[in-house]
Amino acid sequence: MTNYGNVFSDILNKVPQEPPRRFKNADWVKCPTWFGAVEHHMRIVDYRSYDEREYLIFHTTPAVGYAHYEWISADKLERTAIWVNGAVDAAHAPLILQRTFNSWGLKYSVQNRQDCESLQRWIQTGDENYRWSPQFWSGVAVVVFAIGYAVVNEHRNQRQ
Repeated sequence: MTNYGNVFSDILNKVPQEPPRRFKNADWVKCPTWFGAVEHHMRIVDYRSYDEREYLIFHTTPAVGYAHYEWISADKLERTAIWVNGAVDAAHAPLILQRTFNSWGLKYSVQNRQDCESLQRWIQTGDENYRWSPQFWSGVAVVVFAIGYAVVNEHRNQRQ
């Protein structure tokens, strides 16, 4: 007499299990770019696992020029991304995803606070006062410091 329960459980145990997904829908994540000097902020919108595990992200880049959706490899994203924030409860996630949809097609603009970080801050909270980018102001400070250093150096070289 054969124990079919053991045969089926043996078969199921040999089926490769896909790794659990690291991020949930509505999560805000960031990835270092430009040798870690700048961070790219994006929103997890969906997940699929057919031939390849992928996340649907929402983000904006100067290269594309507007806020858009894009499927990217889950393995690549999970290897490099850092979780920033997510929905605080079940009612918050649909609000985040609705703000994401409403931002689709917005032109990339640091001046209008429509860069990747500023936009994700607003999508997270819905609060315009939270829509700003600390890394933008850090960049401004570096440029001002570099110009000041160059002027002082030039002035010093002229006196010698």
